[in-house]
This record gives sequence, C-alpha cells and structure tokens, in this order.
Amino acid sequence: MKNLKKMIILVLVIISFAKMGYAANILGCPNGIMKGVIWPRVGLKFINATQKYDFGKSEMVDIDKGNGLHKMSKKLVGFRLGYGLTSKIDIGTVIKYVTVDKEKKTPSGINKIEESGFTDLWLSGKYRFFEVHKKEIFDYAKFSIGACYKFPLCNDNEKICNSLTKGEDEMKIGFIHHEGIKGIDFAGHFLYIYRGRAKEITNEQGNHMYGKSGIELSDRFNYMLKTEYCLCEKLEAGLGVNGWMNLKDEGTWVQNTKKKEQFYSHNIDASIHFRPWGNDYEKRKIYVHFGIPYKVKNNTAPDYTLSIGLMYTFY
Repeated sequence: MKNLKKMIILVLVIISFAKMGYAANILGCPNGIMKGVIWPRVGLKFINATQKYDFGKSEMVDIDKGNGLHKMSKKLVGFRLGYGLTSKIDIGTVIKYVTVDKEKKTPSGINKIEESGFTDLWLSGKYRFFEVHKKEIFDYAKFSIGACYKFPLCNDNEKICNSLTKGEDEMKIGFIHHEGIKGIDFAGHFLYIYRGRAKEITNEQGNHMYGKSGIELSDRFNYMLKTEYCLCEKLEAGLGVNGWMNLKDEGTWVQNTKKKEQFYSHNIDASIHFRPWGNDYEKRKIYVHFGIPYKVKNNTAPDYTLSIGLMYTFY
C-alpha cells in the first residue's frame, strides 16, 4: 500500500511536469492563502518581438524582413489581489494594463504606432484538495485545482487592430502543485485554456483590419515546471521550463486570405527571488524572471522576456 501511494504521487507529479506561463499570475500560489489573509501582487513584463511567422515560407523569420510588421514591443502591468476565503479555498482578481509600440513597413514608408490601455479583468478561485507534511516522498506536498475567467475591458477598434488585445473572452482551468524535498522546492501546473472569438473588425470593402479579426481562437494546453533552491535566508534561485501549444490549427488573415497553422511556444526560465522579510514570509518577496524561447512557432516571438514583480501578505 505504501508503494502504491508513492507511485500515485509520483505519477501525478510527472504528469504535471509533462503537460503544463505561471499559474500564480492569475490563479495564485499553489500553496494557497491562509484564511483571512490578503495577498496583493504587482508585476511588470517586457516583451520585444524579434521574429514573425512568414506564411509564404512556412517558417519564422526576422521581424524586420519584408513588408508589414517591422517592430513590436509590449509592456504588461498586472495587479492581482488574492484573499483566503477558507483554509482550503482562495479567490482573486487580476487587472492588466498593456502598452504596445510597433512599426509597420508600407509602400509609403514606416508607420509608427503606440497604444496603451486596460485590457483584461480576471476572476479566479482555487481549492487545495491534497496536502501532506513530513510524509512519504516529500517533506510537504500541496495539490490544488483552480479556474479563472477573463472579461475583456478594451473594445476600441483602433487599439485592437494595433495589437493591444484581441477582445476575446478566455477561461483557464487546471491542476497546480508545490512540493519540497530537503530544501529543494518543485512547483508547476498544467492548464486547459478556452479562448473565444477575436473581435471582428472590417473596413467598408469588407477587408479584415488585423490578423485575428473574427477568428475563432484555438484552445490551448499550458504547462510549467520549476525547481527552486534557497541560497540563503533572503535569496532564492529557480530554473524551469514553461510553454503552451494550440490544440488545433488557428487562422490568421494574410492580405484578406485566411491561413491556418498550429502554433506553440516552449521556454526556459531562470529566476531570482529576494526575501527582505526572510523565509518566514513566503509571499513577501521581490522577484525577477528571465525567459528564453527555445522552440517557438507563433505570429510573433521574442528572443527573451523579462518579468519583475513584488508581492506581500497582510495577516
């Protein structure tokens, strides 16, 4: 019986490692929040696209080649407020603000575009259904399930056409875990993501005004696996992988002709967590994440992403 329990735990962890961005950004920490505790978290993410998908060549190319999009960078600010509803259930809300800077090459020259605004409002809930301490394989292990839903905040046609958002609804549901073995932490998730239809925007001639206009976006699997090690009382380092894959071919309008491809992105992520209040306060820290895509096929892709953030807890 003991061996069977060990096998079940290992299988659950291996599945989560193999199938699973960071769930904590929306669903919250896999460790959960204690009852009555308020957990604010703010993060800033920088993305500078360096490649785009060329449907004619069926491959990723440098973003500054040919006509069309020649530059695109994004800054995403997210604020999350979580609350421990019970000893096992926590809820949260997230609001996002996005800034886009892009350039398009046209026959008449370079068209520079800047847009910014609030794009998403997320509501989330999570239930911790399994927890052990000083038992079996792990010093501790916590398994949770959670779900969240996104309400689009931006309905402005010009902002949507300029890549601020796609104006779609979105839902995430999945499994989240966190384990510890002799000072080493493991965390991860796998999520099923429902993605709705992008807002349709056409001109008087009926031509689609941006690549995803009216497209039924593909659902996705999203995964993450991360290992963390405490270097000292106030400093922690982490290394992991994360990514997503579409579950079917997704359309993109290219000169008003719909092209279909199955997109994906797989990344290596390194992190540093600084705990100025010490290890006794697990959710009071400053963090930096540095991500490098190693296998990607998407409309646009960066060489790297950089995320910085701050979280705190009020007991």
